[in-house]
Formats: sequence, C-alpha cells, structure tokens
Amino acid sequence: MAFVFQIESNFEEAIDCQKRALEIRKENSPSDHLAIAKNLIEIGRSFDQQEEYDDALDFYQQALTILEESCSSEHIELAACLQRIGFTRYRTSDFDSSFESFERCLSIREASLPPNDSTIADTLSYMSQVQRNREQHELSLAYQLNCLLMRSKSLPPDHLDIATSLSEMGKSYEHLNDSKLALTYYH
Repeated sequence: MAFVFQIESNFEEAIDCQKRALEIRKENSPSDHLAIAKNLIEIGRSFDQQEEYDDALDFYQQALTILEESCSSEHIELAACLQRIGFTRYRTSDFDSSFESFERCLSIREASLPPNDSTIADTLSYMSQVQRNREQHELSLAYQLNCLLMRSKSLPPDHLDIATSLSEMGKSYEHLNDSKLALTYYH
C-alpha cells in the first residue's frame, strides 16, 4: 500500500503505512534486522521525496545502525543505505559528510561486487560531483576519469553513461580553465 501511495505522491499516507509495517515487523519478527532496516530506508525515502531531509536522515541513520550491527561490513545493503545518506547530505549542501558516505559506500562495493559492476562507476561519478561542489576540481576529474575507464570497459562505446562521463570531465576541465580539453571532452 505504501508503494502505491508513493507512486501517487501521497507521502503522508505512504509514511503511515510504512510505519505500521515497521511496527508489525518489530513485534512479530524482531530478529529480521534486514527487513526492519529496509523498512526504515523506505520511510526515509518518503521523507526525502518531500524534501524533509532531517527526517529522512534520521530514518537512514537508524537503518544504518541496524545494518552495521547485524550485517557484515561488506554487505551490499549497507552500501545502498550509505548512498542514500550521501544523496541526502548532498541535497543539504553538507558536501563533506556526503563525500564520507559515498567513500564508505565505494569501499563496500569494491570489496563485495565484481570490478566491472556499474554501481561502482556510479558511486565514483557521485564522488566526482561532490568534489566539484567542494571546488576540488582536480579530485573531481580523477574520480570521473576512473568512472569513465570503468564504463568504457563494460559498456558499448555509444552508451549514454559514457557520454555523461565525458561531459562531466568537460565540466571539470572547464572549471580548471582548460577550455581546449573541455571542448575535446564535450565533443
């Protein structure tokens, strides 16, 4: 029901359903930590979609705590939760905390996924964007270059994600006042 309410952008009803589901899970399956954490993440997502970032972060942090206590340090759900926290902190312009979350996320993904997994490249791209917002353009470029290299190995040369990486590298060179290289990557 919460999913349907989210699709309809009726976030208050979605949150009510998610909270009811959370209470039922806690009462009937208190040892199912993963389901409880996922439920907390879904509540956080609903708050995130309403741009209620403090509430979203509160639920994400609760989920993160449960995942850290009950899962291995390389569990993929832990990385997904850290990514959500990174996005939310990015939206609130807390770039330092956002970067830390993405950095932990990347570490987990690199340890637990195949080296050509697209989520690793995506995380590198997010880290590049955070660095650009921190005005760390050389670091932004380095993360985006690693992202491009990964994408080039696993995707066809005309894939949209490769074009996006090239464009992002152009932006970095533009910020570094190297218009020739910027134009080369934009081209």
